[in-house]
Amino acid sequence: AKAQPTISGDTILNYTNAVMLLAATQSNPFAYEGNNFASKLSNSQTGEGYFSFDEPSSYNNDRKADTFVKALFALEFIGADYNRETALNHLNTVLPDIKSATNGLLLGLTVSVLTNYDEEEARVLREELLTHYKESGNYFAQGLGLYVDNLYALGENPLDEKWHIKIKDGQYISIQEAYSNLIHTSESFAFHNRLKSGDITGQ
Repeated sequence: AKAQPTISGDTILNYTNAVMLLAATQSNPFAYEGNNFASKLSNSQTGEGYFSFDEPSSYNNDRKADTFVKALFALEFIGADYNRETALNHLNTVLPDIKSATNGLLLGLTVSVLTNYDEEEARVLREELLTHYKESGNYFAQGLGLYVDNLYALGENPLDEKWHIKIKDGQYISIQEAYSNLIHTSESFAFHNRLKSGDITGQ
């Protein structure tokens, strides 16, 4: 049975989730039971680049990095049209929030979006974010997986030493080591702390 998207209110997050749910279940987000969820989302882009239905209650949330990046990811995933130039402008305004998110998931989604952009600004931003991730010292399963996926998407070799990830000052480990340690760590939420202390418990 196909998944049934439920829209409990006209918010960007609700439409983003509906688009991703339909795409993931091989349904058409451009034409699902008389609804075009994809176009409603893409057409909500404002002149400043973010997406909003102009509801006062959600206006501030729509500007935030989490809501914005997830909407971008959904639109790129289904190949919908939107203004990438203004999207890049807003992306730059929320860059500090993207970098400060500790699990690396938001940063990884951002790089995934930018792999589809041809602009030089996007290339520079991709490299900046990937470098920030490898130097951040914060590693969790989702962020690490996106890091590897994005490197492959950009034609890079994740096994190359230049993409080794920093554990602590002066100490880097390969992607293989990171995955091995993660697999053998019983508490993944403490992954990077256990790596730093050398306290890895095999199972």
